[in-house]
Amino acid sequence: MQSMAMLDEILELTARVEAAIEEGDWLAAGDFDRRRQELLSALLGEHEAAELDSDTRQTLQQVLARNKASVTRLAEQRRELVGTQQRLRRGAVAVRAYTDAGGARTGD
Repeated sequence: MQSMAMLDEILELTARVEAAIEEGDWLAAGDFDRRRQELLSALLGEHEAAELDSDTRQTLQQVLARNKASVTRLAEQRRELVGTQQRLRRGAVAVRAYTDAGGARTGD
């Protein structure tokens, strides 16, 4: 695959990673990212960094910046999920305590 075609596919996969993250589909994001990593490795394996033209280097820097933003978004989603999980656990504990204390009795 030629360098420009690889870059186009890398950019497309980057957009797919971002969209999957926004949709909360972490498995799809991981699949797209693995394919993107393969292409990046192939692209960089074909060329020394000094051989890459300035447009290619700039595009790769944009991909890196977008990847960093995706990692930040994933961390935010993870924190949100952990917070939700903790609230659900506390709620389950409260319901269990209420039920154990006889709070759910009817017909008394």
